[in-house]
Amino acid sequence: MRLRTRFALVMALGAVVPLVGAGALARVVLVDRFAQISARRSDAAIQRVSRALTARVEAQQRLLDRFCAHDYLVDRAVLQLELGRFDESARQDLNALLPSVRDALGFDALSLVREGGAVGETAMRAAAAPAAPAADAPVMPSVARGACGVPGLALTVRR
Repeated sequence: MRLRTRFALVMALGAVVPLVGAGALARVVLVDRFAQISARRSDAAIQRVSRALTARVEAQQRLLDRFCAHDYLVDRAVLQLELGRFDESARQDLNALLPSVRDALGFDALSLVREGGAVGETAMRAAAAPAAPAADAPVMPSVARGACGVPGLALTVRR
């Protein structure tokens, strides 16, 4: 091989090797950089959703607390339960009034439940409810200590 050809090959190789090396290094750095950006975006989205869910649960809890504190239906049902006067006619009266309360509060279902079973409940709203509610759909008890401060009583809702 002639000297001129060898010299041209060495010069071409000398120009291509640094470009390939720089490209490989840049690829590693860029992939890492974009992975970090993607992770930050994902974390930010998760935090936004978490804050939104927390705010929704807190707003719902405040709504239920106001409902418990100022609604005669709950007071009447609790009083009847404590006096042992909650019979089938009282249950039917409560069940007749709960759908309008459920709609006013914006829930899909509303139930007043004690340890022995349901005191009063509403069916799912046909327009807002799926044909069959999912087994994992969230049912949120009003408070852990009991609904409206009454142990053994829970007010549950489905949104």
